[in-house]
Formats: sequence, C-alpha cells, structure tokens
Amino acid sequence: MAKQVDGGESAERKIAAAKALGLWDKVMTEGWGGLTSRETGSIGAFITHRLHNDQSAEGGGKQ
Repeated sequence: MAKQVDGGESAERKIAAAKALGLWDKVMTEGWGGLTSRETGSIGAFITHRLHNDQSAEGGGKQ
C-alpha cells in the first residue's frame, strides 16, 4: 500500500514539480484546471520519479 502524505507536503511537491517543469506561470494565471492532461500527467510522473529516487537513495529500493 502506498504511503499517504498530508495535504501540505503533497501540495508542496506538486508546486515544486510545476515550477521545475516550467508550468508554474500557467498555473498562476489559469489555475490548476487550466493545465492539459499531458501537463498534469507530467507533474504526476515528475513527483513519482522524485519519490522513487529518494527511496532508492535512502536504501529503500530493490537491489
């Protein structure tokens, strides 16, 4: 089962991903609903990869 994170931490990750992908300006002008499904998926993939890499760095990944 996936680890649940509180809304604050999750929101911070989402914002950081949008900034890293260059989508933050669009979010600020149009809101989260203004993103395309591709852009939203890119944010989700970015967060997933970051979480996976963080776990691997801590020794939590499979070897």
